[in-house]
Amino acid sequence: MSKLGRYLEIGRMITEGRIGPVMIQAIKDGRVGIREVHPSSSEQEATDTRTEDEIIEAVAEMGVMYRFLDIGRMIQDGRLGKELAVAIIEDRVEIADFPTLMTLEIGTHTPEELVRALEESEYKMDLGVDKYILDKTFRVSTEKRTIELVVVTPEELGMFDWERIAFEDVCKQAKKKGLELCPHDVGPLARLKYSDQLMPGEDLVRGKTALVIAMKPVRRDAFQLVHNEISGKAIYTRSLDVKFCPWDKLVFCRRKKAA
Repeated sequence: MSKLGRYLEIGRMITEGRIGPVMIQAIKDGRVGIREVHPSSSEQEATDTRTEDEIIEAVAEMGVMYRFLDIGRMIQDGRLGKELAVAIIEDRVEIADFPTLMTLEIGTHTPEELVRALEESEYKMDLGVDKYILDKTFRVSTEKRTIELVVVTPEELGMFDWERIAFEDVCKQAKKKGLELCPHDVGPLARLKYSDQLMPGEDLVRGKTALVIAMKPVRRDAFQLVHNEISGKAIYTRSLDVKFCPWDKLVFCRRKKAA
């Protein structure tokens, strides 16, 4: 496949939503791996017949021009070579690592202490959050320990269906990547610690800035950390029955490696 062919084919994938900003950032950061080659049409020319200008126009109409230009720039200056470009087209590229959001000490508060700490903090609690924390199904960690939290999107886990991604399916894919559900007290404790959460528009690579805590549901809900002009920095609840989009962000716990 020629350089222009790869350029046009990847442009088409961007316009169709099969390559989003988090994947492109992972490529730029060198956080991707290539799965084993399977029988494919690696050497065939791209089937898209549109010209380069037509591709660019289509991308611009979707408001994702910066992604296309990033890919094009990487192809032109050699940072995105033939092997990786063809692997992207053949859907053989996967995120190899996820950046750490924070380390967090858990098991430090009772439910009542968590509610009191949030009430006395600068962070807003959405209506009902205190009731969730005090619910009989809410479990705090029984011992103090430090865990590592990572932010993952369904897109980074290879899931692209718009508003059709079930929470259970995200968790299955995350488990394959060495990630686990967070203990219940992670939501309130992370809210108390995460003072520099960005607002929408400030995190251009990852889009939405709300963070859904991936956890065993309390009344079918999970905690969500938000920062916006209306609420400021706050902790909400979010129904896990509501499907996810590819760029929604979930917080998982990184599985501790065996000694």
